[in-house]
Amino acid sequence: MLGDQVVLRKTGSRITLRRVSNIGTWSIMDLTPRTAAENQNGGFRAVVLTVPKAQRISLTVEIRP
Repeated sequence: MLGDQVVLRKTGSRITLRRVSNIGTWSIMDLTPRTAAENQNGGFRAVVLTVPKAQRISLTVEIRP
């Protein structure tokens, strides 16, 4: 579990994603495809915010440098 915020850093820069709403969980996924024939996206990952399945939700994420 990553908590309420995720900090993305690359070559001296950073962006902070903060989950303001009390719903959802952060996770990090590797972007390597399932087959070797596909572009392997070396070193790339995705930040994912997963929320429960529902008819309607209210979600706020703050993005700041």
